[in-house]
This record gives sequence, structure tokens and C-alpha cells, in this order.
Amino acid sequence: MQNFPINPIPIHEFSTGVVLDKSTSGDNIVSLSQKWMNISFPDEKIPHSIQRAIINQFFVATGTEEEPTIIGRVIPGIDGNWSVISINNLVKTTDGESIPVSRFFVTLGNTLENLVNWVQSQYLLLDSYPIWNPLRPLEKTRNQLFLFSQDQLFLSQQFKQEYNQKAKENTPIILNEELPLTTVYQRAEYLAKLNISPLAFAYQAVNLKRCRSFHLIHTLNEGNIREVISREHLGINPNIIVFDEDKIKVLIKRLIHQEAFSLTALNAFMREVIESGLPQQYWHKIFDDFGASIALTKEIAPPSIIKLLTLRCLAIPETEQELIAWIGKNRSFFNTEVYNSFRGKLLRNISSLYGNRFDLFSLDDQG
Repeated sequence: MQNFPINPIPIHEFSTGVVLDKSTSGDNIVSLSQKWMNISFPDEKIPHSIQRAIINQFFVATGTEEEPTIIGRVIPGIDGNWSVISINNLVKTTDGESIPVSRFFVTLGNTLENLVNWVQSQYLLLDSYPIWNPLRPLEKTRNQLFLFSQDQLFLSQQFKQEYNQKAKENTPIILNEELPLTTVYQRAEYLAKLNISPLAFAYQAVNLKRCRSFHLIHTLNEGNIREVISREHLGINPNIIVFDEDKIKVLIKRLIHQEAFSLTALNAFMREVIESGLPQQYWHKIFDDFGASIALTKEIAPPSIIKLLTLRCLAIPETEQELIAWIGKNRSFFNTEVYNSFRGKLLRNISSLYGNRFDLFSLDDQG
């Protein structure tokens, strides 16, 4: 396989924060800190969508002190996709405790293939992956620019048939054979294209969370990974990047019940709509928990229900026609003033945040 540079793109990075004890005998690791270290993003601002994915445990992995676990994911975001690799290993504190640390490498766009090739090239060059060890000098990647091309992996017909079948089972494929990182990536890429979903794989996994969100898991401990999968909720969809139901419901409550309109809540809600990747059935359930479907069968529409059903159209555009039909049949009790006021606030603020990507029908157009 030959890799050669084509066009330069930047690699950003950041690492798990640790507390160091600087003594006369040298630095010692005391514990983990609450802040990231070695951030190479402009103004040290890690993209919001990547932070969300980390908080929601899509990069939780435990490697070993000798062999790190590598996670690769494409993370959708408002301003485009991010390709992310985390290299996860253990380091020892002064008390002899092994603690997990991670080093993240990030590129903008669907460039995970290139990032994988770069990480593999570091391994071939240095005989080790670029892990994060707080006690060693960190080689900076801030100014390293790259883009690599690679030969396409040949996939046999038998291999494709096997993976085509497993892709329908909504569980990750598990590999326990000795394979290079690039081969694991290419097989995961094939599965991601079958599922039409953001690519996600793990390499040399020992312990993972969110196992069902991966297309493919290469593991050093198959039994442990299968046990984790069996315990995970069977309804988890590999396409979902983030799903924080409690947070979404809090935002909806603020938007439909607070007298003062909250731009902060709207911005956070729209991020969930755009970035969460939730299928429509999840959104239907969330709004039905507030009584959306039941409300459409009643001849009563308090302001909070009008706002609820209006907000629902942003998350599930197909429900707009249902709302229009309901209003048409119940003009006598529908509060047009509440709808027009809420619609106006939504569209004005959404337009300032996201341009003209969203719209809501005007009652003036309905006759």
C-alpha cells in the first residue's frame, strides 16, 4: 500500500487533562483534572459536536499500558462533519493506580481515512501509536499538514455477502484476528456505506461503552465485548450520535412554558434537531410525552399546546400538514395570535442562527 501526500489539511488535537506534581525527582501524575490539555484548535475551542459525543460516552474506551484502544468516528455538526480518532491507554499515578487517558486527533470533513493512514504511518515510523503520556515530551501536530491517498481494499464476494447480512442485524461486527488498523477501517467503511450512517469503529478494544453504536469492533477480548453488547439496550440505533432525552425535554419545557422567550433554549434545541441524528420515531415519542398526539384529538388549545405543536414541526417537518389540518377544523378555539407570535420569534431567531434552512407556515397563507 502506498501513501503519498496530495493536498495539505490541518490535524487538530487535544488530550485528557491530568494533575502533575512537580518535584525535585521529576514530574509525577497525581490524578485526572477536569480540563483538556494540549488543545491546538484556534482559541482552544473544541467543536461543540465533538464535546457532545465525548460527554455522551462515544469515545469511552480502556486500552492497556502496552496496547492502546483506538476509536475512529465521523461526528456530524452544524458547520460540517468532523473526523475524530481517540487513542486510549492507561498511565500510572504516584499511588500506583492505573488511570485512563486519551489523545484526540481531529480533521475537518469526511477525512477519517486520511487520519487513519496518518496514525498508521506514525506507528510504522515510531513502532508505537501516538499515545498521550503526560510524563513524556509531547510532539506537536499543530503545524503538520497532510492528506494521503491509499489503495482500495479488495473485498471478496463471500466477505461482502457475510457483511451485507450482518449489517441488517443492527449489531457491530466483531473481529478478533490480527489485522492492521487500516484494514479494520476499510471494513468498517464498507459497513457504514451499507447502513448509510456516520462511520464508527474500534481497534484493539478491551472495554468499550456504546458498543452498539459501532459498525465494527476489533478486540483483544471478544468475550468481554460480547457481554457488554448483550447488556446494552437493544433499541440503540447505530446512526445515533447523541441522544439526551432529559435535556431535550427540559429545553421544550422552557420554550413552551416560560413567558419570556429563551434564545438560549432555542439554540440548544435546534442543535439537538440538527446534530443528534434522532430518527423521527424518537422525536414523536418525546413530543407525545408532552401530549402532542392527544392534543390533536381535543377541541382545546392552551398556549403551551400551540407552542408544543409548532415546535414539533421544526423537529418533524412532516407534522406541519397535520397541524394545518387541525387548525383548519378548529378555527373557533385556536388562538391565532399565540401561534403567530411564537412562530415569528422562532423564525427570526433561527434565521439569525442558521439562515433560511427552516420555515413554518403562516396562518395568513391558509385563508
